[in-house]
Amino acid sequence: MRGRPAVADQPRPGGPLNQALGDLIAAAGLPAAAQVEPIGGDGLDNTLHLAVLADGRKVVLRQHEHPRPSPRAMAEFLAANQVGAPPLLAANDRGDRLVAYVEGVTLAEAVRAGTATDRVWQAVGRALAAVHAVGFPAHLHGELRPDGLRLTPADPVERLRAELAATQPWVREHRPALLPLLPAVDAALLAHAEELRAERPCLVHGDVNLFNVIIGHDRATLIDWDYPGVRQPLDELSAFQEHAYLHGAELPPAFWTGYGRTVPENSLLLHRVVGCLGWLAGEDWAEWAADESLSAAAVTRVELWRRRLLDWIDRLPELLAHLDVRHSVST
Repeated sequence: MRGRPAVADQPRPGGPLNQALGDLIAAAGLPAAAQVEPIGGDGLDNTLHLAVLADGRKVVLRQHEHPRPSPRAMAEFLAANQVGAPPLLAANDRGDRLVAYVEGVTLAEAVRAGTATDRVWQAVGRALAAVHAVGFPAHLHGELRPDGLRLTPADPVERLRAELAATQPWVREHRPALLPLLPAVDAALLAHAEELRAERPCLVHGDVNLFNVIIGHDRATLIDWDYPGVRQPLDELSAFQEHAYLHGAELPPAFWTGYGRTVPENSLLLHRVVGCLGWLAGEDWAEWAADESLSAAAVTRVELWRRRLLDWIDRLPELLAHLDVRHSVST
């Protein structure tokens, strides 16, 4: 649920550009492209090009490194539920898709430039609230794939406990001092079970990092809808809170004003603890370390993020104290 935030500065090689762009523009019934240029993206498994059409309109060609089914049905579902996703104009089964261009700057850029005002954060909160307003019955989770919606019934507390248990090997190897605290985290999950189960599943963007939020004149738009799914809202809110932290920011009160409600602080923190441990124990870091195409700046960024995550999880005793959960540390 942590997503794979942008780390690379240059697009990666994709399929034949001109043929794919021409075919998709024709399929969408649009005028030919007058200008095409690469633009930055997540740099992990797709490349992006901005095309200015003969009539002045702008569109974005996204080409995935590996073939993917057309997301037409998924795009229609998102449009029908008015979640604010950029319109899909055309797509094929090779992983190429043409989407409407969204004017603005990323939230990451706004935070870095100091222009992420209360108005901006309120717009971001409203954008995420529109996604989470698409609700589902209790105790379901799953993924929204091009070929359909796959949901599985699962108790959210037991799912969090299983995710926590799966991090034990990593904690044992890389943070052994924290290993005796994992039972206390598990106890906290049980202690707050009723509160955790009260959150109803909803549609989630699935990769809601600061690079995937575009700040325009009067709104915020979530882009790159590659991993939508159904989860509890706190899964996504805690991940977004974590991504803000990686950029040196916090979710301010204005975000929650835009979101339309506050959420239980203890439940949000528990989701973040489990999610942070899960990300640290995941495969992203080894994959990025082995990726020779990453620029020096991207490698530095990844290393900084990992250090920040480690610094945060090293505060686990303090976090447990905040949750008012008793724990003992073996010496």
